Amino acid sequence: MPERARRHNERMSGKPRRNAGFFVLIHGYNYYMNTDGRAYHTLGYAGKFRQTYPSVVHPQGAIFLPQPLITVTPAAVEFPDVSFYQGQINWDIMAQKTKCVIIRAGQNSWVDPKFDYNYTQAGERGILRGVYWFYDGRAAPSVQAGILTDLLKGREPEMEIFADWERDYNGAFEGLPYVVEFMKRIETSLPSSPFPSGMYTGYYFFVENSDPSANAAQYNYLKTRPLWLGNYNQPQNVLIPPPWRTWIHWQHGTPIEDYGQESQEIDKNKFNGDSDAFRLRYGTGTVVPPPNGGAMHYLQLNNNSNTSYRTIREPHPDSHIQGKYIGQISAGGQGKGIPADTYKYTADKRVNGVLRAKAGDIWHHCNEANGYLIDGWVAEIHLGERYLEVIEVGSPAEPPPSLPITVESVDTWKDTAGNTIATYKGTLTRQ
Repeated sequence: MPERARRHNERMSGKPRRNAGFFVLIHGYNYYMNTDGRAYHTLGYAGKFRQTYPSVVHPQGAIFLPQPLITVTPAAVEFPDVSFYQGQINWDIMAQKTKCVIIRAGQNSWVDPKFDYNYTQAGERGILRGVYWFYDGRAAPSVQAGILTDLLKGREPEMEIFADWERDYNGAFEGLPYVVEFMKRIETSLPSSPFPSGMYTGYYFFVENSDPSANAAQYNYLKTRPLWLGNYNQPQNVLIPPPWRTWIHWQHGTPIEDYGQESQEIDKNKFNGDSDAFRLRYGTGTVVPPPNGGAMHYLQLNNNSNTSYRTIREPHPDSHIQGKYIGQISAGGQGKGIPADTYKYTADKRVNGVLRAKAGDIWHHCNEANGYLIDGWVAEIHLGERYLEVIEVGSPAEPPPSLPITVESVDTWKDTAGNTIATYKGTLTRQ
């Protein structure tokens, strides 16, 4: 979407101007104290400004710590985000091009006119969905969170829900405390969401519209929340804003590519990891064969449960209800565990007056999900509704012993001119 792309370039790609000042050298970084009272650090050799970025400065001017740049694996999972700017989308084409998408839900008190269609069509095709809400300071956080909650209750996305904070409208509810209030309301209203609320923003907008001291409480909250970072520069020029030290998604451009959308351009993003890391976080993948020895059972999604995933909760004294999210079983994936390790509620249970379990609900201790080891609990039946099908498997026969394998290893070290300076040879026999 060209308009949004221009806004990103203006707000997230501009560099601070260097005025007269003095240098400080700390831990190999070249620091520059500007006459505007702000500190900047430069990437490059001392005295050479190759790239200049503002550093985090304590109000009393104690220590200047540079924020990290992003690093992106060449095999990073790439995916689009969409809104009404894309017009009508052919979701059959979209499903051929991506395994996930983040969908705009709305702004202010307005619902994106394409949200319901896009969200439903993506879900029907097994595309993992994230959602973002464009935070608008002209409407109260409670109003915006209430609209988004009504849109998603009972059909929470498989990925994160993000507050998109990138513009100040001079409204009555501007500023980081209001945005964090919006995020917290989403978490409270949608407790079944598989992830805590995240934020979409850019480095320069965030540091210019927040303060590490005045917003200490918000910084402390955000440092444990997912960051979706917007910046259309090359990775070596993309800074992570404080208080984060890492990121989950990076929106890197709006190229002209065909994902089935009506518009020419489409926002493109990279996940911070390869397909294995993506599968570990979002629970997608292939079925794992049963372990050798002992009975076990498969746990797979019930196609009639009106959901595309089931969350796995961490061990907890009341794990089945209050344990934190640690994974999920998605459509097409499976979990597995030991049949005897189950928990069945014999009576209804309420927490703070809210019904959280019904008599007859069944939870299973899950030790593997979608090919990854895990230790948590997942509901076969929750609040009287069946979410998982359980397939019992007996003790399979032991496989024949494997033959030993001998591998010869040759390692060579060379100097900068290409001359061999050392060689090591060895053998390894593996049973």
